[in-house]
Amino acid sequence: MSPQRRNWTRRAQRGAGIVETMIGMLIGLLVILVIYSLVSAAESYRRTTTGASDAQITGLLSQFIVGRDLSNGGNGTMLSAPDLINCTKNEAGAANLQLKPVPVLVTDGGGPEVSDTFVATNSSSPRVLWPVDFTSDSTPGTDFEVQNPNGFTAPVPTVAAPYWVIVAANDGSGRCQMYSITSATAPDAQGRVTLKHAQSSTITYTAAASARLINLGPQALANRIQYESWNTSLGEPCGTTPGSLRPCQLTSRDVLDPNPALWPARNPIASNVVLMKIQFGVDLSPTADGTIDCWTAAIAASPSCGGRDFSPAGLQAFTLDQLNRIIAVRIAVVVRSDEPDMKDDTLLAANRPQMALFNCSVNTNAGCPGRIVLTAGNATQILQDHWRYRSYETIVPLRNSIYMGSM
Repeated sequence: MSPQRRNWTRRAQRGAGIVETMIGMLIGLLVILVIYSLVSAAESYRRTTTGASDAQITGLLSQFIVGRDLSNGGNGTMLSAPDLINCTKNEAGAANLQLKPVPVLVTDGGGPEVSDTFVATNSSSPRVLWPVDFTSDSTPGTDFEVQNPNGFTAPVPTVAAPYWVIVAANDGSGRCQMYSITSATAPDAQGRVTLKHAQSSTITYTAAASARLINLGPQALANRIQYESWNTSLGEPCGTTPGSLRPCQLTSRDVLDPNPALWPARNPIASNVVLMKIQFGVDLSPTADGTIDCWTAAIAASPSCGGRDFSPAGLQAFTLDQLNRIIAVRIAVVVRSDEPDMKDDTLLAANRPQMALFNCSVNTNAGCPGRIVLTAGNATQILQDHWRYRSYETIVPLRNSIYMGSM
């Protein structure tokens, strides 16, 4: 083979040069860039959809759970309302709303962007809860003797499975107290039953004053459930400290026990519930026609509802008729997405529309009583930049109280 032929063969076997390599790398980088852009766009759409979906599921779940217990407020206890309405103080004589026949007790957060708290009281006892009379006086430390010809209950209460009862002194002092009954005798020939209780008492209950005992049923079926939108890191209702909304959760716990030290820890229900607002629907008609004439927050001297005080302290002085004028509650929850979307400029304060709770067709504060407008933007407000929000509202009739309380 000639030298010229050998040189040509060696040049043909050298492979790609630097130019070809750089061109190949450039093509590869362009392909990677295109693929990354496609993946980034797809991920953005996915995050938008997933964030909105998570907020929607959380909002619907929260609305269902709180609506269920709101609608059960007063269940099983309203037959005893004429006696419980006089319960204004605890055994020490201090103001006490725990035993008042308020189906749903709302504590206002103190501002439009601070979450409210509510407590729904009910009993799921399968038997009629009717008050029974004391047949003899009961001094502090002694058992209760009541008139109950059919027996206190079946099965009888035990230390392991007690029954909750409320005892109303009915002596004009307004003092009432809750006890857990740990045993009950069979009725004697005169239909009297002796009940042992676990709590200490300083009250003397007298038969002459018509002291009465209301059986709430087994401990597992008597409920006083408290719902809160709770900031788990600061230990306060969400919105109390502006800008601290990340750890907010909807929580519940049973606060029936008269000793707050024995209340269980808060049970988380749903995360990212950053606001919960509740309002009473009140019938102001002179004939009590059962229709809602006004909506009001649980605040003092509500101008839209006859100037009445619907705060917990104000409800302390309500008569039974006034309590039964509260015929419904409406609740709004605001839920936030799990993660912010830093690339969506529509979520900035300058571009985000206002969110109005309890709105109506007029779309103004003057035309929609109780309307709450949430502002957007900085870190001190509920609607913060780059987060997605959903609001949910529902109206719950308090059907357990309006009819039974008027009987």
